[in-house]
Amino acid sequence: MGGIPLILAVPTLLRLRDAVGPIIGANVGPSHMFWQRMDAAAVVRALGPAVHHVHLKDVEYRAEQPALAGVLDNRPFTTPAERAWTFRTVGHGHGAEFWAPFIDALTAVGYDDVVSIENEDPVQDAVEGVTDAARFIKPLLH
Repeated sequence: MGGIPLILAVPTLLRLRDAVGPIIGANVGPSHMFWQRMDAAAVVRALGPAVHHVHLKDVEYRAEQPALAGVLDNRPFTTPAERAWTFRTVGHGHGAEFWAPFIDALTAVGYDDVVSIENEDPVQDAVEGVTDAARFIKPLLH
Protein backbone atom coordinates (compact mmCIF):
# COMPACT_ATOMS: atom_id res chain seq x y z
CA MET A 1 0.00 0.00 0.00
CA GLY A 2 1.21 3.48 -0.81
CA GLY A 3 1.03 6.55 1.32
CA ILE A 4 0.97 10.30 0.98
CA PRO A 5 2.50 12.43 3.72
CA LEU A 6 -0.44 14.03 5.46
CA ILE A 7 0.46 17.57 4.65
CA LEU A 8 -2.75 17.48 2.63
CA ALA A 9 -5.81 18.37 4.62
CA VAL A 10 -8.17 15.50 5.44
CA PRO A 11 -10.91 16.70 3.06
CA THR A 12 -8.41 16.81 0.18
CA LEU A 13 -7.18 13.27 0.82
CA LEU A 14 -10.73 11.97 1.13
CA ARG A 15 -11.66 13.60 -2.22
CA LEU A 16 -8.57 11.97 -3.76
CA ARG A 17 -9.64 8.57 -2.38
CA ASP A 18 -13.13 9.09 -3.79
CA ALA A 19 -11.58 9.70 -7.23
CA VAL A 20 -8.85 7.02 -7.15
CA GLY A 21 -10.15 4.43 -4.70
CA PRO A 22 -8.85 2.85 -1.50
CA ILE A 23 -5.45 2.05 -3.04
CA ILE A 24 -4.38 5.54 -1.97
CA GLY A 25 -3.96 6.35 1.69
CA ALA A 26 -2.21 8.53 4.21
CA ASN A 27 1.18 8.28 5.81
CA VAL A 28 0.10 9.85 9.09
CA GLY A 29 2.86 11.81 10.78
CA PRO A 30 1.68 13.68 13.89
CA SER A 31 4.75 15.94 13.87
CA HIS A 32 3.51 17.68 10.73
CA MET A 33 0.11 18.09 12.34
CA PHE A 34 1.64 19.55 15.50
CA TRP A 35 3.22 22.50 13.74
CA GLN A 36 0.07 23.02 11.64
CA ARG A 37 -2.00 23.02 14.88
CA MET A 38 -4.10 20.04 13.72
CA ASP A 39 -5.62 17.42 16.05
CA ALA A 40 -3.82 14.19 15.08
CA ALA A 41 -6.26 11.85 16.84
CA ALA A 42 -9.22 13.58 15.14
CA VAL A 43 -7.42 13.25 11.79
CA VAL A 44 -6.96 9.50 12.35
CA ARG A 45 -10.62 9.09 13.27
CA ALA A 46 -11.69 11.04 10.16
CA LEU A 47 -9.43 9.03 7.85
CA GLY A 48 -10.29 5.61 9.26
CA PRO A 49 -9.20 2.96 6.73
CA ALA A 50 -7.31 5.59 4.74
CA VAL A 51 -4.53 5.39 7.37
CA HIS A 52 -1.95 3.28 5.55
CA HIS A 53 1.22 4.04 7.50
CA VAL A 54 2.27 5.94 10.63
CA HIS A 55 5.47 7.84 11.40
CA LEU A 56 6.16 8.82 15.00
CA LYS A 57 8.08 12.03 15.50
CA ASP A 58 7.49 14.83 17.96
CA VAL A 59 7.66 18.63 17.91
CA GLU A 60 8.81 20.98 20.63
CA TYR A 61 7.55 24.57 20.68
CA ARG A 62 9.23 27.64 22.07
CA ALA A 63 6.26 29.50 23.53
CA GLU A 64 7.31 33.02 22.59
CA GLN A 65 8.38 32.24 19.03
CA PRO A 66 5.14 31.25 17.19
CA ALA A 67 3.73 34.68 18.06
CA LEU A 68 6.71 36.26 16.29
CA ALA A 69 7.58 33.82 13.49
CA GLY A 70 4.37 31.83 13.05
CA VAL A 71 4.08 28.13 12.35
CA LEU A 72 5.76 28.51 8.96
CA ASP A 73 8.99 29.63 10.62
CA ASN A 74 11.68 29.39 7.96
CA ARG A 75 14.70 29.88 10.17
CA PRO A 76 17.30 27.09 9.92
CA PHE A 77 16.70 23.78 11.68
CA THR A 78 20.40 23.92 12.61
CA THR A 79 19.57 26.59 15.20
CA PRO A 80 16.64 24.96 17.03
CA ALA A 81 16.71 27.36 19.99
CA GLU A 82 15.86 30.21 17.59
CA ARG A 83 12.90 28.49 15.88
CA ALA A 84 9.20 28.55 16.78
CA TRP A 85 9.20 24.74 16.68
CA THR A 86 11.68 21.91 16.17
CA PHE A 87 11.28 18.23 15.37
CA ARG A 88 12.09 16.15 18.43
CA THR A 89 12.30 12.57 19.63
CA VAL A 90 8.90 11.06 20.52
CA GLY A 91 8.10 12.06 24.10
CA HIS A 92 10.37 15.13 24.06
CA GLY A 93 7.68 17.51 22.83
CA HIS A 94 4.42 15.88 23.87
CA GLY A 95 3.88 13.41 26.68
CA ALA A 96 1.64 10.40 27.12
CA GLU A 97 -1.35 12.75 27.38
CA PHE A 98 -1.06 13.19 23.59
CA TRP A 99 0.46 9.89 22.48
CA ALA A 100 -1.89 7.49 24.34
CA PRO A 101 -5.08 8.94 22.75
CA PHE A 102 -3.33 9.02 19.36
CA ILE A 103 -2.48 5.30 19.62
CA ASP A 104 -6.03 4.64 20.87
CA ALA A 105 -7.43 6.43 17.78
CA LEU A 106 -5.30 4.22 15.51
CA THR A 107 -6.63 1.13 17.27
CA ALA A 108 -10.22 2.40 17.07
CA VAL A 109 -10.05 2.75 13.26
CA GLY A 110 -8.56 -0.74 12.90
CA TYR A 111 -4.97 0.24 12.15
CA ASP A 112 -2.85 -2.74 13.18
CA ASP A 113 0.41 -2.24 11.36
CA VAL A 114 3.81 -0.65 11.77
CA VAL A 115 4.39 2.59 13.66
CA SER A 116 7.76 3.79 12.45
CA ILE A 117 9.98 5.89 14.66
CA GLU A 118 11.19 8.82 12.60
CA ASN A 119 14.10 10.74 14.06
CA GLU A 120 15.07 14.25 12.98
CA ASP A 121 15.92 15.55 16.44
CA PRO A 122 18.73 18.10 16.08
CA VAL A 123 19.39 18.12 19.83
CA GLN A 124 19.71 14.43 20.69
CA ASP A 125 22.04 11.74 19.34
CA ALA A 126 20.25 9.60 16.71
CA VAL A 127 20.72 6.20 18.39
CA GLU A 128 19.83 7.61 21.81
CA GLY A 129 16.76 9.28 20.28
CA VAL A 130 15.44 6.10 18.67
CA THR A 131 16.06 4.18 21.90
CA ASP A 132 14.24 6.85 23.95
CA ALA A 133 11.34 6.92 21.49
CA ALA A 134 10.93 3.13 21.55
CA ARG A 135 11.10 3.03 25.34
CA PHE A 136 8.51 5.84 25.56
CA ILE A 137 6.00 4.52 23.01
CA LYS A 138 6.17 0.77 23.74
CA PRO A 139 3.96 0.82 26.89
CA LEU A 140 1.31 2.81 24.95
CA LEU A 141 1.00 0.28 22.11
CA HIS A 142 -1.82 -2.27 22.21
